Amino acid sequence: MILVHLTNGFGNNLFQYIAARQLAEFHEQDLLVAPPSSDYYAIQDLRNIGVDFKDISFHGQAIMINESNYKNAFDEDLKHHNFIVQGYFEDYTFFNEKFDLIKSWFPKIQKREDNDLVIHFRGGDRLFYKNEFDYKPKIESYLKTIEKFDFSNLH
Repeated sequence: MILVHLTNGFGNNLFQYIAARQLAEFHEQDLLVAPPSSDYYAIQDLRNIGVDFKDISFHGQAIMINESNYKNAFDEDLKHHNFIVQGYFEDYTFFNEKFDLIKSWFPKIQKREDNDLVIHFRGGDRLFYKNEFDYKPKIESYLKTIEKFDFSNLH
């Protein structure tokens, strides 16, 4: 069995789920998704995109998987082992060879018919520690980039 411990943050949850699901499919094992708490805000949204929260108890020994040993877990010799997946798994190389398969796990998104520019600006948590402000893009960089697009509305 593959157990993935989700952390806080919907985007983080997607990386964690995808990493664990790839491992579960490779090893032909069940995937158990554990939210951070029983009243976690994203449970219903994750269910809406196909993440299945099963009531399965996890017993026995397991190999701990994180970003540093993730790729090594795809070893045929480990086929009958349990895994506990914990981490953020934000490295694109974990996913880029299976992009089409991963997209097939989620509902199709309708292409927008408008000419809007949508920006997702991540301004929270560990990516914005004060000691890293000098290394983050300045607002001027964002404004210059936005000016390069022809759009009707900005979201």
